[in-house]
Amino acid sequence: MNSKFFLSMMLLGLVTFAGKAQESSDESQKGDAAEEIISEQALQVSFIPVLGTNFKPYGQSLNNVSLNIFAGYNYGVNGVELGGFVNVDRSDVKYLQLSGFVNLVGGNVTGFQGAGFVNGVKQQVTGAQMAGFVNMSKGLTGLQGSGFVNYAQGDVIGGQGSGFVNYAHGDITGVQGTGFVNFALGDVVGAQGSGFVNYAKSVKGVQGAGFVNYANDSLKGAQLSGFYNHAKEVNGVQASGFANYTKTLRGFQFGIINIADTVEKGATIGFLNIVRTGKHEVALSYNDITDINAAFRSGTDKFYSVLEVGIQTGDNPLWAVGAGFGTQFKPIKDKFVTSVELASFGVNRVDDFQDDLNQVTKLSVNVGYKIFKTLSVNAGPILNISTSRSVNADGSFGLGLGENGFYDQTFSGTNVKAWVGYHVGVRF
Repeated sequence: MNSKFFLSMMLLGLVTFAGKAQESSDESQKGDAAEEIISEQALQVSFIPVLGTNFKPYGQSLNNVSLNIFAGYNYGVNGVELGGFVNVDRSDVKYLQLSGFVNLVGGNVTGFQGAGFVNGVKQQVTGAQMAGFVNMSKGLTGLQGSGFVNYAQGDVIGGQGSGFVNYAHGDITGVQGTGFVNFALGDVVGAQGSGFVNYAKSVKGVQGAGFVNYANDSLKGAQLSGFYNHAKEVNGVQASGFANYTKTLRGFQFGIINIADTVEKGATIGFLNIVRTGKHEVALSYNDITDINAAFRSGTDKFYSVLEVGIQTGDNPLWAVGAGFGTQFKPIKDKFVTSVELASFGVNRVDDFQDDLNQVTKLSVNVGYKIFKTLSVNAGPILNISTSRSVNADGSFGLGLGENGFYDQTFSGTNVKAWVGYHVGVRF
């Protein structure tokens, strides 16, 4: 019998909410035709709106203390409201509102709003919203914290922290932190931190994500991600586990692949650097280790990456694959160019692959002469340092390189040799 009574009261309460919401809508459409009469009360206690100390007309009492055992429907609160299941207020709420399930406010909230499931505020929140599932407001000055989603239709000054998604339709001054996605349709001044994706129109501060950071306009600060960073204009740093992209770079990019339209200052530092207005060179060369070599250089003159492969023919056929970086100095009399490069190569036999370490590190100085604008001949010395743990049948180390070098020592099974070599080639 008690359970039937309780269910009946729940249904009656929900019907009452629906009816009162319609009444509020009808009243707002009447305009000045009928002025509302708002009563102020120090205390109201309700089981549901139709069973409590607030008699008709419902939803027109402004309470200092509002106690809703199951659910309540009031004009507003200027103090404290506690609800076992649902609190509904048509206008503003100050200073504390707590509910076991849902808080719904048609005006502003100043202070603290806490619910087991959902907080919904039609206007501004100044203070804090805490919910087990979802927080919603038009704007926020303070903090939103939820287990799943925070939503602000306007600007956020403060912070949003959620287990899944934070969304701000306007600007953010402060912090967004979430386990999955942060989304700001406006500008972010502060920080976004997520386990998966951050998005903002522009960022002044830091974006940190496990997968992707995306600034649709400009970045002034840093983007740090596990996979990809994107910004139209960068004044600062992009660092990712895979790729970075920007049109205009004033700072640094760190990644396996870096893409920029223009580097005004700074450098792109990675395995492959693609700068549309920068350096793109294909080279063919000969050196003292491998006869035939092909290389690709990309980036800017100040800092570029080098990818190179080579093969040695003859009695001791070898192959080499390496990568490195270099810098090119300003041309001398517009024809002569000088560059310095550092690269590391894995070297092995063509017909007898060695599992053990065989590595050659090269420090080279290159002097080039421009025959045409897009063609130059290059030559220069190379300091070669080989490191090998590969032991031959006769007890010697390595692949027969640097036999006449100026240094040859073995430490704990690792042989190190050093010698001066050379290279000549052409670059396109």
